[in-house]
Amino acid sequence: MSKIRKPAESVSSVPRDIKVSLLVAAVSTTLRIIIPVFVLFFAGLVIDALRQQTAFFAVIGAILGFVVAAFLIFLQMKQLAKNGQDKLINDKSNKVAGDQKTVKASKVKETK
Repeated sequence: MSKIRKPAESVSSVPRDIKVSLLVAAVSTTLRIIIPVFVLFFAGLVIDALRQQTAFFAVIGAILGFVVAAFLIFLQMKQLAKNGQDKLINDKSNKVAGDQKTVKASKVKETK
């Protein structure tokens, strides 16, 4: 009595290059957040240890790490937006070029 339902759309219907692009962007974004925060935090801990004081510079390092990470993410988003615009422009120009070839081909057929 139970009917087998088919999924509306499966993950396999997404093209492989899009999956790879999303994975690369996710890993890149994660690294752009983690690396500056931890590096500057641990640099602050080293400075605190050398100066024999509490975690003042560690906190400052973590805050600076978040600021640097936010800036790096901003630059990444700006680059992705530029790449998206370039691809959109190229797609439109290719379509226009294809339309022009079609028009030229139809004119050649009409003259014959």
